[in-house]
Amino acid sequence: MGTGILWRSLTNTPPRREELAPHRSSRPAARVHALAASKGATVAQVALAWLLAQGEQIVPIPGTRSAQRVEENTGAADLTLSEGDLTRIKEILPSGGFGSRYPEGMNPDWK
Repeated sequence: MGTGILWRSLTNTPPRREELAPHRSSRPAARVHALAASKGATVAQVALAWLLAQGEQIVPIPGTRSAQRVEENTGAADLTLSEGDLTRIKEILPSGGFGSRYPEGMNPDWK
């Protein structure tokens, strides 16, 4: 989730993540981890529960690589996020995300 920022993944680091300043990515990730821990959930479950809370028109389709992840992801349906939780997530994570989607040389030039 979040191209690995929320998972704290260090494998296959794309250039986009390399440009992120630690203060812009690690602190929000730590706060989301803390929220998940306070709910007895994983970050993935909180992310999916947040999507489910956005309305019936939003249907998350998580990618999974193992049966364990399928079970984890389905647990998000049982996770209830309060209005306070939703507000906290909105405060933690900026609209639009962190940094550019692609490295400078890969951005399309639509002139």
